[in-house]
Amino acid sequence: MRLSDAIATGRVIVMPARQMYGNGVRGCALGMAAKAAGLSFTVPGHPISELISKEWPWMAMPRYLPPCDCRPDRRPDSDAHSLITHIFDAHVYHFGDWTLDQLIDWVRSVEPAEPDEVAVEATEVKEAVYAAQ
Repeated sequence: MRLSDAIATGRVIVMPARQMYGNGVRGCALGMAAKAAGLSFTVPGHPISELISKEWPWMAMPRYLPPCDCRPDRRPDSDAHSLITHIFDAHVYHFGDWTLDQLIDWVRSVEPAEPDEVAVEATEVKEAVYAAQ
């Protein structure tokens, strides 16, 4: 499941709460995603943050430009996990200058395609090439 889809699904089953992944009832954007993806909040020895990182490992790559102006040295070297946490806690929940839909749209703009989506796109390209011949 794509992270953006998981957040969108999780928002209807998890009440928003900042500065916490949550407990499956209340939580941040990543807690919402974890709940929607079926991750367990009670696996002994495995904090939910570790399970989230395993589910969406691309979030740890430091290659994203912060979508807000909070850092004066905006460089494309932030990881998506930290940015999602910051945008949700500061901008969606605290200041209210972002909506959860805007955060989901930003996540969708930076997340990689799922393997099955890549396969469908490759098939569509091949079909278009054969049709053009």
